[in-house]
Amino acid sequence: ISGQVVRTHQVHPELCKGAFTCDDCEILIKSLEQQFRYSQVSFQATLCYLQPAQCTNPQCVNRSRFRLHLEESTFVDFQKMRIQETQAELPRGSIPRSVDVIVRGELVESAQPGDRCDITGTLIVIPDVAQLSAPGLRAEASSRNRGRERGAEPEGLTGLKALGVRDLNYKMAFLASGITASSPAVSAPSFGSKDFGREDVDHAVLWNMLTKQEQNTLRNMSNDKAIAHNLASSLFPNIYGSDDVKLGVLLMLFGGVAKKSSSEGTTLRGDINVCLVGDPSTAKSQILR
Repeated sequence: ISGQVVRTHQVHPELCKGAFTCDDCEILIKSLEQQFRYSQVSFQATLCYLQPAQCTNPQCVNRSRFRLHLEESTFVDFQKMRIQETQAELPRGSIPRSVDVIVRGELVESAQPGDRCDITGTLIVIPDVAQLSAPGLRAEASSRNRGRERGAEPEGLTGLKALGVRDLNYKMAFLASGITASSPAVSAPSFGSKDFGREDVDHAVLWNMLTKQEQNTLRNMSNDKAIAHNLASSLFPNIYGSDDVKLGVLLMLFGGVAKKSSSEGTTLRGDINVCLVGDPSTAKSQILR
């Protein structure tokens, strides 16, 4: 997949293979594989990890009392980033889609916000950690027989929330195995592309890209003294009034010319943003659509 990085999270250790110590016989159980179950930020677990189903000691009957042995466990660097479609790949008027990308090991911090990358990997589903971390309930596993182990009488079940357990939901993500910087193909500027708004683009080249009929139409429109009013009135014909709003949206659709200052080398954007503020039921949402 290809896209632009819009957000990166901090790098933190992720438990890859866990080692657990039995609380009853103190035996060490190694190399229990974990997949998106335990992550450690400042040595605090943010998601429950997978414990052994039973102690490996034949003389021990422990099935639930284990503690994680950090020194014998294997951790890898873990980072999550979000990428979205670039404006050049989107049809006009479409909202860019985004997806979370999971990177591990040497791939962490290989991309920063604003970079355009080509990412190779696999589409997967992961637990929705944000839902488990919401306040109000604990984000740890609970067992029905935990009360019996403590010597308490069973009181019946009134639902998962009464036990302090959330329903585990999953969401789509992309597990990256390689990240490379995108290299856009060099081509002539086209209408609607990013290069179309550059200051150094030869307008004669763009003019020759038009058909004869389009050139004649533009010549006739240039002789119209009320062209701005007529173009603004042609927008949203089913909405009455709002002439200033239509004119502002018209200027946004036309955009401007991106410039680069010679002194500091700062690039100035050529397009503008429009903020619509008004009372309810004044067709703001229809204009934005």
